[in-house]
Amino acid sequence: MPNPKTVPADKYTDVFGPVFAREARFSKTQPVPAFGGADASKKEVEGFYDFWYNFDSWRSFEWHDKEVNEGSDSRDDKRFTEKKNKSERARRKKEDNVRLRTMVDEVLASDPRIKRIKADEKAARLAKKGGAAAGAAKPMSAAEKKKAADEKAAAEAKAKEDEKKAAEASKVDREAAKKAKEAARKNLKKWKKVRGARWHPEVWKQR
Repeated sequence: MPNPKTVPADKYTDVFGPVFAREARFSKTQPVPAFGGADASKKEVEGFYDFWYNFDSWRSFEWHDKEVNEGSDSRDDKRFTEKKNKSERARRKKEDNVRLRTMVDEVLASDPRIKRIKADEKAARLAKKGGAAAGAAKPMSAAEKKKAADEKAAAEAKAKEDEKKAAEASKVDREAAKKAKEAARKNLKKWKKVRGARWHPEVWKQR
């Protein structure tokens, strides 16, 4: 397989598309997603690599099995040979899975489409952020400025009016309290005068 690090970006899909197509014939699951072109979408690229990271091959490597020695009728020899073949098939399949996984890792790491997708997403985030900032910093029109000034003046006038009313109400309360206090003082003085006259000696003699 070509080294992914040395393959030009504009030739990448042309080089590795056929590589994966050759491996696809061993898949138990069909059809197999195509490698795709240089302009493949994020969904297509991610779907392709997800498939290959879960690749299930039907190859069992039985063609490498060794035959029982010719002329041997020993059951032990047959069992030994079958056990050895089974172990060898498992080893070869494991090695093939490692080979395929390594290939996918290396192709993915250098895939220019991944870099393109990340760059597009970053540009979209920056554009969105820049648009929000521009919207927040948008200058007000003359009509908007006048409206804001009028609203501010109205709010200030209302605040002053409320303050004035509060001061007047406080003044009325103070005056009422003063009058009540003065009336109470006069009533007390009058009561003391009447009480004093009631207990005067001349008044007592008349009783």
